[in-house]
Order: sequence, then structure tokens, then C-alpha cells
Amino acid sequence: MRRYTSIKLATLAGVMAASGLAQDLTGIWTTDKNETYYIQQVGNTILWAGMSPDSGRTYTNVYCGVRNGATVSGDWADVPRGIYRGQGSLTIDIVGSGTSAELRKRTASGGFGTSIWRRSSGAPGSAGVITPSFQKGLDGLTGVWKGSDKGIYYMRQVGNLVYWLGMSPDNGGTFTNVFRGVATNNWLSTNVSGTWADIPYGAGAGRGSIAFAISNVQSASGSTGRVINRTSETGGFGASTWWGDPNFAGPVYSPKLVPTLGSTPVVTILWVPRRLSIDKPGLYIPTPSELNNTLFGPRPSVNDWFVENSGGNFRLTSAGILGPYTSDKDWTHYWNETPETDPNDQDGDGWVTGHIEKWAEAIRKASIEFDFSRFDRNGNKIIDPDELAVLIVIPSDSRGGYTRWTLGREKPRQDLIVNGVRVPQISEWYAGPRLEFGLAAHELCHQTFNAPDMYFTTLWKWAAAGYSIMDQDYRGGHLDPFNKLKTGWISYGVISESGDYALRDIETGHQALIVYDKRRGPKEYFLIENRYKGASYDAGFNKVPPGIVSSGLAIWHIIEDPVLFDTVKAPDSGQGEWGRRGIRLIRFNGGDPVDDGSALFSNGALVSDDTKPAVLKWLDGSRTGISIQAASIAGPTMTVRVTLQ
Repeated sequence: MRRYTSIKLATLAGVMAASGLAQDLTGIWTTDKNETYYIQQVGNTILWAGMSPDSGRTYTNVYCGVRNGATVSGDWADVPRGIYRGQGSLTIDIVGSGTSAELRKRTASGGFGTSIWRRSSGAPGSAGVITPSFQKGLDGLTGVWKGSDKGIYYMRQVGNLVYWLGMSPDNGGTFTNVFRGVATNNWLSTNVSGTWADIPYGAGAGRGSIAFAISNVQSASGSTGRVINRTSETGGFGASTWWGDPNFAGPVYSPKLVPTLGSTPVVTILWVPRRLSIDKPGLYIPTPSELNNTLFGPRPSVNDWFVENSGGNFRLTSAGILGPYTSDKDWTHYWNETPETDPNDQDGDGWVTGHIEKWAEAIRKASIEFDFSRFDRNGNKIIDPDELAVLIVIPSDSRGGYTRWTLGREKPRQDLIVNGVRVPQISEWYAGPRLEFGLAAHELCHQTFNAPDMYFTTLWKWAAAGYSIMDQDYRGGHLDPFNKLKTGWISYGVISESGDYALRDIETGHQALIVYDKRRGPKEYFLIENRYKGASYDAGFNKVPPGIVSSGLAIWHIIEDPVLFDTVKAPDSGQGEWGRRGIRLIRFNGGDPVDDGSALFSNGALVSDDTKPAVLKWLDGSRTGISIQAASIAGPTMTVRVTLQ
């Protein structure tokens, strides 16, 4: 439990006497929504931090305005002490005086909800369970920073405006300050300058101006972090340096995936091998209407799956469903011609691999009625993954899928060029007796953002199994949190102190927690998500597909550093792929057997250096000094108890 210290109100009598203003707004104010606002007036500048009724765990906003008589006009932004991310303008009127004074909202933008403020002498209550500070990797300075004064600074950048709430390590008792400034960029660095003031949440009574510069720093091991250095200040501001956690959503050590936002068009090509239906009677051949419904229709569909997984940040659109096209040769030709059976292109058709030949044939047939060049938005004569995804659907009596690089000819080697552009990559979907959206979604994850395969054909006690569609796609459940983190689909909170943390389900809350050792850097860390079936794709659809087996905390050991994951001896095909070696689910039962019903943590389940069968160790077997406990039952919000030594 966190305890709040007593509050010492700062007075500005000298300033107010000089300014001639009728009354000072400095103090604690409560609102019509039972929120608490800590206001500091410096001359005609009004600064505040406003906190939701749960001590700011849901939202904490910072405001800076200019007072002109009985009106204050300025701008506000939520900072990442809470989970809200609003920002906008706000104008308020000062009505009455003394203890009966009120502040009333006149106009606001950005969804600011509070309408009336009244003076209060109350103090904030206990924080209890903490809502972590969540951030995304693409939000500039937004995040939690640690100051050289040992304070915690909750920063938010909105365009070129920067806001913060800074709190001393005794939960703001010694000082709590707010800042609002403007960022400018040059080719060397980013510089920020603005106004700060202590607010009447803590004992501090300082105010003034401050300027600082931001830069990236790189460790000897290759990982990156961020640092802020103060360049000037007035008013005796304590911190001179701030350190930020690495941008875990970016390429910490090496690029692995790319942010995937907005939409990507998909062209679907139905290619039917000749004589296949004769040799395999009863073969199911989907119609264009059935394909459209499975790919782009109402749930369950591939597009809807992407929308839910991304929190509405990414979707697929149909660029057309083409075909069916009948192959030029019997189906046996494409399946039987391999580099082993035809290493020197003995038949002289330019191909030694029938599968590569069939992809080129399907695309060339489609290009007669479909202009691929229309999707070359950047004009580089190449269809890039964010410009157009190509999905080739092949009727089959069994399920399967692949994402592969194309060629226009193997002997001699030529690129696949149609309509004047190169089409370098495709996904193929073997549509078995039933159209399964999970398989198509799995392959399109490969093509749209380079998601890695995570499945194994033999025992691997860290396997994701049903808890990532990149492993068991037939379950139709969600992606693992690592893929969501790197695509920019979730926010993450970095745990820097022991405590109880509230974590919403990743299916609807789109958030996760990260625990790492700052002394070791981000080369490996633990990624925690709350998997809760609810009404999501994780719940399945009448058992077809089935979804995930259970709900609870999923704790993942992430290995970012290639030097480390290259030492992992993974079974079968996993040895050559970073995803299979670097994304490891720590299973409650230790992973033997790989039982998804015993994989997640809930109802007090704990993992640490000393627990068995699940254990929390670094890859080299050394102790982490970290304990993670599911301190509540599985549900839409879970309490995660983290202990750091």
C-alpha cells in the first residue's frame, strides 16, 4: 500500500500583491466528478494536476493556462500516470470569491469532462493497487522518466507540446511539480523549454522556468536508451538529468517487426490445379462469395480478427477476389517438380520448383484483369507489404499455408514482374474442407508485418501453443503480446518498483507490463499480459475455432539480443528462426507437458527464482531477483504483484 504524506500549501502572497489580482487560485479543488485538482497560480499563469477519484490511476491531467481577469484559457493533456490519453484546450470562468469561489468550464476540446471546481481542504487517499503508466513506442517523450533528484516524471508529448507531472519518491510528499513546455528540433537534438511549478500536493513551493535537451544513448552491448539533460533553470529546480527506459516497441537490438497501422489492401487469387478435382473426388472449391465473407465479412473473419487484435489500429481491405483460374498443367507437375527431381531444368521450362512456378502463373493470370501497378504508392516499381498483400487460395483436401518469396523464372533467375512492377512476396492458403480464418490470418501476419513462426513439431516447454496464432492458428485466438508490442497495437508499462499493479485484459484493454533489470539492459525481459476470453476471438466461436483453453496471466520471457537467442538450442525448424527462440511462454506447470490448461497464472499463483516447476531465470540460468504473482482470480482486470530485489 502507498501512503500519502501531509500536504503543505504554498502561498504566493508577494506575487499576488504585485500582480494586483483579486484572489489566488492556489490550493486543492474538488469537482462535480469527485476528482481532486492541485492548482498553483504564478502571476497570471495557472498550472495544475487533476486526478481521477482513484488517486489518478484512471486519469491524471496537467493544465497550463493564462488568467485574464475572471477567465483562464489554456491547454491540457493526460499524462501516463493514468491510462487515459486525452488532450485539448480549456477555458474556465472564475465565479465568486473566497471559500465559495467556483471554477466553471466555459469551452473545452478533446473530451474534457469536468464542469465545476470548488475549493477543498481535503487530502488525497491511499493509492492501493497501482494502475501502471502505459505508453506506446511512437509517442515521442511520452513515458515514465527517472530524475537525478530520484523523482518519477510522467511525461506526455502532444505534437510540439510537452507536459509532465513530477513526484518525489515518497509518493510526492516532498515535492510534486508540473511542467508545460514547447519542443523544437534541429539536426543534432530535441530541445524543450517551458514553465514549471510545485503544486500543493507536496511540501515544495518552487516555481520558475527550465530548458533541457534530449538525446539517445547507446550501451557497449548495442542497446539504446534515452536521456534528458537540463540546460538551464530558474527557481531552484532539483533534477539535472532524466533517464528514460528503452523504447521496447522499437528495434531494441535489431529490427524484427515494423509498426503496422492504418490499412492494407489484399488481392485474393483463387487458383485451381488442373485435374485435382478428378483425382480427388469431392474436393471443396470455395466460391468468391465464400472467400469474401471469410476474409472481409462480419465476425468471425480475417479482417475483423485484425481489427480486434490491433485495437482498431489496423485493418484489411479487399482489393479484389479474382478467379478461379485453372492451372496450365496437371497438379502433379507443380507438386512433383523439385530441385531434387529436376535440378538442371531438364524439361527446359525455366523452373526447377513447381510451387514457385505456380505462384508466378497465378499472378500472371490475375494481372490480365488486375493492375498491380496501381498499388505502387511510393513509385519504386516494387509492391511493398504495406502497399498490397497477395493471397493465393488453392483448393485442397488438407489445410496448410506458406508465405514465400516469388520469382518470375528460376533458370535463368528472374524477378516476377507484371504490369511493370515487381511482386516479390505472396501468401498461399490451402483451403481445406472448411475455410479457417485463423490460417489465413496467420499467413497474412507474416506478409504484412513479418511476424515469425512460433510452432514446433516436437516438445518445447516454452511453446506459445494456443496463446499465439503464430503457433496454433487453428484455434483462432489472439497474437502473443510481443508481436502486438512491435506493431504498435498495445501500450506497455515498465515496472520499476515493487507493488500491486492493475492490468486490463489485452483483448479489450490492449496493454501489457514489462519487467527488466536496468543493470543488464533490455537484452532480455519479461512481458506480462492478462488473457481473458470474454467475448473476444480468444473465446472461440461455438468451438469452431475453439479459442484459448483458459484465462489468466501469461508471462513471456523475451530475448531481444541476437547474441543471446542464437545460443538457444531449439528443436527441429526452430533453430534458425528468432521468433521460436526469443519468444518463450513461461508456463505455470513448467511446460512439461505443454498443457494450455496449466499454462497461465491466476488466484495467487507465483513464479520467481525459487519456485517450481515454473521458474523465473535469465537465459544463462542466473537469478533475476524478480517475483511475479497473479494476486487475483482471472478476470477483465487482474492484480499483478511484482517484487523487485
